[in-house]
Amino acid sequence: MHKSLKAFQKAFGESISIPFLWNKGSYSLDMSNYSETIVQDIVPIPGKYTKAKRLGLYNEQYWFRLLSLFHSELPLATNLLGYYNMNRLTSQYLKLYPSSTPDLSNIMQYMETFLQSDFIFKSDQIVEAIRIDCIYSALFTQKNTSSWKPWILKESQLEELLSQPIDLIPSLEIVNTNWDFIENRPKIAHNPDQKIAFKKNQKVWIIFRNEENLFYSKPMHPLAVRILRKMQAGNSILNILGELQNTLSVKELEVLQSNLQLWFKDWTNWKIFKQPEIT
Repeated sequence: MHKSLKAFQKAFGESISIPFLWNKGSYSLDMSNYSETIVQDIVPIPGKYTKAKRLGLYNEQYWFRLLSLFHSELPLATNLLGYYNMNRLTSQYLKLYPSSTPDLSNIMQYMETFLQSDFIFKSDQIVEAIRIDCIYSALFTQKNTSSWKPWILKESQLEELLSQPIDLIPSLEIVNTNWDFIENRPKIAHNPDQKIAFKKNQKVWIIFRNEENLFYSKPMHPLAVRILRKMQAGNSILNILGELQNTLSVKELEVLQSNLQLWFKDWTNWKIFKQPEIT
């Protein structure tokens, strides 16, 4: 018998979390590193599983759950690498940063640190794919707020509103891309096994989840991005427009004047503005 249940649970957890050994497109169990004490306490299934092999079943189920989670959380990276190489990358990450909670809710929290290291299969394309996948994952759990509804405002209130900062909803990210990952992500979600030939395509997007929990990805004009970034920095709409009028070229001002009303109409309809405080 063990001195305590806690010690048994710790040793058992360490054994079943031992990573797979990867070789030639497949995996094997690293049974040599199982706790000998735990193996002796496992009840075998005569004629089917030895003690070590039965512990290996728990080891497999533990890792199958983790690998499947990473396939679903990082679909772009999985499509780029294929399942086998994605499994190898996942194993490397989890060996460095194992989950600290049973529900795996914080399992991606060190991904940015990992991306800055010299990890297996590292490339600019893989780093961008993982970062975009992580943005979608983070926005899914990001706490949201009520959005701005300007149509219920009085004219005097609207004047006040334009002269004060208007925050964007917290569940929104402005994202620069160099490949057509965001365009193809819905295709992968529909058919994960469809291999995509990603192409170079530089764009700026906003990715957001609105108060109705609907996800959107919208490509943005560079001037529209400048306005949104300035709003994120705490500038009022009137100050932003005043600054742009003094700094833009004649051609850029023409673009701004032609599109500004449409942009704000779209942003309002998409519900990306946080409800401001007005008197």
